[in-house]
Amino acid sequence: MYKVRGLENSSKLFRKSLNSTWDAIISDGPKMGILKWLWLKVFRGKVCLGALRLGKSVHGYFIRNFFSIPDEGAQSLETSIMNMYVRCGDICSARICFDRMLVKDLVTWSSMIEGLGTHGLGSEALEFFHKMKAEGIEPNSVTFLSLLSACSHSGLLYKGCEALNSMKWEFGIVPDLGHYTCIVDLLGRSGKVKEALSTILKLVALPDSRIWGALLAAARVHEDHKVGQYAAQKLLELESDAGYYTLYSNVQASLERWNDVEEVRSAMKDMNLTRHPGWSCLEVEGTFHGFVSGDRSHQQMDEIHAIIECLSRNALDVGS
Repeated sequence: MYKVRGLENSSKLFRKSLNSTWDAIISDGPKMGILKWLWLKVFRGKVCLGALRLGKSVHGYFIRNFFSIPDEGAQSLETSIMNMYVRCGDICSARICFDRMLVKDLVTWSSMIEGLGTHGLGSEALEFFHKMKAEGIEPNSVTFLSLLSACSHSGLLYKGCEALNSMKWEFGIVPDLGHYTCIVDLLGRSGKVKEALSTILKLVALPDSRIWGALLAAARVHEDHKVGQYAAQKLLELESDAGYYTLYSNVQASLERWNDVEEVRSAMKDMNLTRHPGWSCLEVEGTFHGFVSGDRSHQQMDEIHAIIECLSRNALDVGS
């Protein structure tokens, strides 16, 4: 089927078929140009799962069987492979993939900057940004969003403000609410809660729930109750989200305003707002472990809690 019909028809038939022959599309796909479509799906799937070991196996299979086959989507595929390692936390392998790429476009550089920033490697993200500019590749709005997010995660206040100015004056890019949300978050993490509020109030565009949420979170951490109250009111005017209501309830609880806490919880009940418990999974030696907030059903829960308590004590010792 895949040899006779064109790529578009083959893909449609493959999706509709209840008994799709994966072997056929994998073996003949490269000749028909399906390689890009198939492997992009595979690697993006590993990104969603966070399955590093499985992702490495698929990467190895790809290298052994298809690495020498020319394909117009090779660059997109290589970027997806790199992203798979980044999302799974294997920055070392991601950098190896990046260094081995013959062609690196803006998407590739931006993805690496974003990945480094997500894992708290803000200085490295800035280094990649400057290397990208040295290569003659001009950043766009998405690149700066990744860079500002990296600065925020690493608490690089001066560098973040410098990046925002560079964005506006060096490259002529108008920052949007996403960029300013990063700046507000960065100011908030640095304890400059009032400066963060001032930044929001100076915006020409109408602030959205993300930026008020960032301010509320910062105000709660740094116990700026007045700003927290104001941010919460603005936030709840814009969006009825269970997470935001819970955050507002926590702010009221920190002030020991129990009547207000009860009012917030009552409002959540009236609006049928329920916050879904957090869920995460990780892979250890080929086995996936899922965790839900408040769940103690894992067979190694006692050992897990013992380690967490030990880490918490060590963190407190370092902080003091």
